[in-house]
Order: sequence, then structure tokens, then C-alpha cells
Amino acid sequence: MTASFELPAELNIYTAAETGQSLLTWFTDHKNQHVTSLTLDGHAVAEVDAAGLQLLASLHNSCLTHALHWQLNHASHTLAIACARLGIPTGTPA
Repeated sequence: MTASFELPAELNIYTAAETGQSLLTWFTDHKNQHVTSLTLDGHAVAEVDAAGLQLLASLHNSCLTHALHWQLNHASHTLAIACARLGIPTGTPA
């Protein structure tokens, strides 16, 4: 079973707390339901900074810890470039 989460247009310091809380709730809910794969949809991301990337890296690490498959799909050009610079894996492009 797969669960999907759509990232907001702004994935930055100004939205990090709210997005982080939403991601944490989503992750916890699906981890407890024994979902095997989590997918993020990054097509809408127009702005990303270090705080936003830190959220993605944290989710990636949590998935590894809990043996969950994680994939970032449809990353916008902006998000794909930022992830590539830090080595955060992405799936299919937008």
C-alpha cells in the first residue's frame, strides 16, 4: 500500500513548521497503518530553501529507520535542482 503527500508551493523557512507538522502527522498515521511506501509529490514547489530540504532529508532518514520505501515524484525544476545539490533522491520529474 502506498500513501501520497503533496508538497506546498513554498517549502521554506516560512512554511517549515506547518509543513513539518503535516508531514509528521502523515508519516505517523501511515507508519502505524503498515504502509510500505510513501510518495511525495513535488510538482507545485516553486520555492525551496535549506529548511524545506531539511524536512525532506529528515523524512528520508525516518523512512530508512522504519524500513519504509520513500520517493519524491514529479519534483518541480526548482526542487529537483535543490535536491540534486544535496543528494536527496527524486523519482519521476514534473
